[in-house]
Amino acid sequence: MFLNTLREIIIHNPSCLLAYLTKLTPLLLSHGNHAEESIRHIAAECLGRLFVHESNAIMEDLRKGLNSTDPKVRSTITRSFKFAGVKETDRMSLEIMMDDLISKISDSDLSVKRNALESLINIVHNHPESFR
Repeated sequence: MFLNTLREIIIHNPSCLLAYLTKLTPLLLSHGNHAEESIRHIAAECLGRLFVHESNAIMEDLRKGLNSTDPKVRSTITRSFKFAGVKETDRMSLEIMMDDLISKISDSDLSVKRNALESLINIVHNHPESFR
């Protein structure tokens, strides 16, 4: 229930949460290895939507998650970029993360590969100028 409420706040008024990013990001990342896939998906959506508004503030945390030894965490973070790859996202921030995402296509975990590919497709669709 908490994550659904948080997701709604991020969708409708993310600026009210920006002062709490230092506490919010680790909380969302801690849900990245949750046993329930639906919880991981909501955490990924929240992280991705936060990235749209505060990419510089959470980029390093997401990079660490992409390099986690836990495949559930890597999968959650790669999925978050499906939501981060929208037109409003700072193109430079996405470009910084591209090499990390591309490297996840060859991950040992199938879920990580799938999420990385879906995220990259979404980014290319919304930011085609970055790939010409």
